[in-house]
Amino acid sequence: CLWKEKLGINSSFQDYGDKRLEIIDFGIFDKKDEITNIITKNEEFLIRLKVKINQKIKSPIFAYTIKDKKGTELTGTNTFIEEIDTEGLEQDNTYIVSFKQNASLQGGEYLLSLGVTGFEGDNLAVYHRLYDITYLTILSDKNTVGYYDMYADIDIVAI
Repeated sequence: CLWKEKLGINSSFQDYGDKRLEIIDFGIFDKKDEITNIITKNEEFLIRLKVKINQKIKSPIFAYTIKDKKGTELTGTNTFIEEIDTEGLEQDNTYIVSFKQNASLQGGEYLLSLGVTGFEGDNLAVYHRLYDITYLTILSDKNTVGYYDMYADIDIVAI
């Protein structure tokens, strides 16, 4: 069974790229390592990509972004920014790339995008992108102002 079959897929997602590297499966995993679109605020969760290397690429970049319903990119990262070495991935092999993070977004619904790109000279090549592929719901019993909770401690002292 594919991970993505257990997720709610956005009907208007975009799938593009030359697929020299191809995202063949993906999932969102909660702290119990169960596949879900629903994460509790401030809990650790994983985003996993299963990527097939159809053609050897020197240093591919694996990425995700999270947007709000209005299309504003709120957060994301990639292996290039995080300085993760991706050289040496072998053609015809499949790899699982895992992003582990804390759900510090406010409660609400978001869209997840996934991608595999790389630099060829000065140009960015898109191998495979799944843009707005699935929903991510953050459950919260306490929200604050804005997108993120800074987990402020408040102290009031009489003087």
